[in-house]
Amino acid sequence: MKCSHPDCTGVHDNTQALLRSSPEGATEYVQADLRDTELILERAADLLDFGQPVAVMLIAVLHLIQDDEDPWGIVARLMDAVPPGSYLAISHPALDVHHAQSTIQKVYDENVSTPQTLRTRDEVARFFYRAGPGGAGTGAGPPVAARPE
Repeated sequence: MKCSHPDCTGVHDNTQALLRSSPEGATEYVQADLRDTELILERAADLLDFGQPVAVMLIAVLHLIQDDEDPWGIVARLMDAVPPGSYLAISHPALDVHHAQSTIQKVYDENVSTPQTLRTRDEVARFFYRAGPGGAGTGAGPPVAARPE
């Protein structure tokens, strides 16, 4: 991918800079299928101190895991492996948050090899509360409305 700025040689410039470790902290990239939680956790343990809370960030990926592949189990396995006090952050399109989402999904699915699975707000909240929907404080909703305070 090329960028339009004359001094830019490509988007990879920023990516490479982000992947360089520094005295302030280390950065690592694990290329793996999210369904392979064992490999992800093994590779993460090479860098992270699982004695301290960590953030598990699943951004723009869970909607690509079909229901029959148990995305809730995947998240549970990851969160079970991290210490208490760790955070889970996800982004996920939902069926019942934006009225045009299902139409957008159909157009998207016609043009890709990996279809999206849209879920309801309650189904998305289950990623945070394995006992089921309705837990307080999930912050589930459009990003600008999740934590208005």
